Amino acid sequence: MRKGDREREGIVPRSYWGPLSLLDEMERMLDDLRMGWGESWFPSFPMLGGGFERIPAIDIKDTGDKYIVQAEMPGIRKDDVEIEIVDNMLEIRAKKEEEKEEKGIGYVRRERGRLSFYRRIPIYEDIDQDKIEAKMEDGVLEITLPKLRKVEERRKKVEVK
Repeated sequence: MRKGDREREGIVPRSYWGPLSLLDEMERMLDDLRMGWGESWFPSFPMLGGGFERIPAIDIKDTGDKYIVQAEMPGIRKDDVEIEIVDNMLEIRAKKEEEKEEKGIGYVRRERGRLSFYRRIPIYEDIDQDKIEAKMEDGVLEITLPKLRKVEERRKKVEVK
């Protein structure tokens, strides 16, 4: 993809078909399967650590002057979330450690334990990193990514004498 194409597409590339698009889609599906497979088949095996990394569902809105990213992270507190911009990628991480086990209580089944989320989102526009804001409310993380103002190209025809 050429740089000019990225600039026109914004934060989320438009879907297009190309020789590698099928492979990209297969890789995404395998990632989804890998992330959810262990949880589906082995939710209560203590040897697996009792928790799996999840990919949070997200919505991305373009309001013109900023992007708003909303990610579902149920059970996560704001203090457990880390957000970084690394190499034009928005990285969202969250980890909730298992609470201290109570003595004298014999669990028959225990599914609530360690919980973590991770998501990387490509950013194809210049973002004002000093003005990024985030808030957590009711299990939904909202990140506001203000766009940098683009300098409009000015043209002036110069007459040759």
